Amino acid sequence: MMKILNFYILRTFGKPFIISLIFFTGLIIISNLFRRTGLLLERQIPPLIMLEYFLYQIPNILMLITPVAVLLACLFSLGTLSHYNEIIALSSAGINLYRIVLPIIFAAILISFLALGWSEFVIPEANRRLQMIKSQKLFSEKDISRKAENLSLRNAQGWFLTIRLFDNETMKGIEIKDRYLSGQPSLRIDAKEAKWLNGEWLLQDGILRQFNQQGLIIKETPFKKKKLQLWSPDEIWMISQAEKKKSDDMNIKELNAYIKLLAKSGCKFNDKLVDLYLKISFPFANLIIALIGTSLALQKPKGNIAATFGLSILISFLYWETIGIGRALGMVEKLPPLFAAWIANIIFGITGAYLAVKARK
Repeated sequence: MMKILNFYILRTFGKPFIISLIFFTGLIIISNLFRRTGLLLERQIPPLIMLEYFLYQIPNILMLITPVAVLLACLFSLGTLSHYNEIIALSSAGINLYRIVLPIIFAAILISFLALGWSEFVIPEANRRLQMIKSQKLFSEKDISRKAENLSLRNAQGWFLTIRLFDNETMKGIEIKDRYLSGQPSLRIDAKEAKWLNGEWLLQDGILRQFNQQGLIIKETPFKKKKLQLWSPDEIWMISQAEKKKSDDMNIKELNAYIKLLAKSGCKFNDKLVDLYLKISFPFANLIIALIGTSLALQKPKGNIAATFGLSILISFLYWETIGIGRALGMVEKLPPLFAAWIANIIFGITGAYLAVKARK
């Protein structure tokens, strides 16, 4: 009997969930198409490239609209049960409200974990490909070589590195400094150029200076060539692009490694740390929304479904705004990154739990 009940409730939940996903995805794609029509026609973009461009938008769109689809599915499934007085019949048979919504909650948990996997394995690759299409095909931008000017970095040993020009596997105008705990310089290396060879940098035409605690030069050694272990060219390029590199283009493992690299180099990384925690917390919006949606729908099974729907939509928008506010406060270091990423889940999770308890009474 319970298996049949679970299957029936999941079926009433599943249909509106899938329909909502398809409807909202199509709506957003069509909206994007209209916004881009002028540009696409002006640049005479081939149809296959246009199709590829819009297809790679779908993974990110699905991630964003899944909580809304969960909300609507909760409302429609419980609304259907309420319309045909099935909730009253089940309650009369001794089945409490918690048992009725349990399959929906389990479905929301499953969707949350699937969304987490989707965010980890599908979205980063789709975003990278989308960015490539936009830069190289849609906007006809040539592949830019890895060049950066006037870089200032710090490695794990506390050395400060200044580079006048970085160009792939070559550096020019290099200045490396180390300091005593007092802040006085202990070492300085100046080199005209450096090249990446066999896993290390080969500095050329430079001079090494050593200082005492008072900041006076105690040794000065010119050199033609000198090997030195620093960051790899890939790491230097990643650090130089810290503000341009998007968290959405990386999975959790890549973003975590990137944050560690930024920390070692002395760059700010608080915004990336908030995004890292959001990659974990955001998928569970599906569970929070399901908890709130089912609780509100069960407050008055025979009540105004439209009013319940409107209230739930309002709460969902408040949820997104809370996520945005928490993220902003975390990035400016007004809140700890972990708390900033989870604050919406905490607030609305407590609200959902309260409504669930109230619905039973």
